[in-house]
Amino acid sequence: MPERFDADLLVIGAGMAGLTAAYTAAQTGATVAVVEKAPETGGSAVLSGACVWTVPSYERWRAECPAGDPELGRTLLSAFPETMDWLRATGVTFSREVTVLRGRGRGHRIDVLGYFARAEAAVESAGGLVSRNTDV
Repeated sequence: MPERFDADLLVIGAGMAGLTAAYTAAQTGATVAVVEKAPETGGSAVLSGACVWTVPSYERWRAECPAGDPELGRTLLSAFPETMDWLRATGVTFSREVTVLRGRGRGHRIDVLGYFARAEAAVESAGGLVSRNTDV
């Protein structure tokens, strides 16, 4: 990692949330610095089975997540189709639709390693930096 790097956005942690934030910002023209303490990016998402899914209804979401923020739950459900369209547009490989958690939801398995590689490439091609083995 360079001693100094000017960025519009600093992302600490290169798991699914961090790399997705970095990817999205890079696509809008931001210069992004991503700092990851591990030797590889991906975090626990690499171990997750790589399934992007949601529950079929708000009522089901409340049953599964009774302490969850109601507005966040509504947003999760309403934005899911748009999120899936965005993810498909990245070029990541999708499976056909699958049932998850014994019928509690439906979604798609994705090539999570391919997604992370695309996210990192987007950050770097926009002039950003992905630094591994780096403490903050």
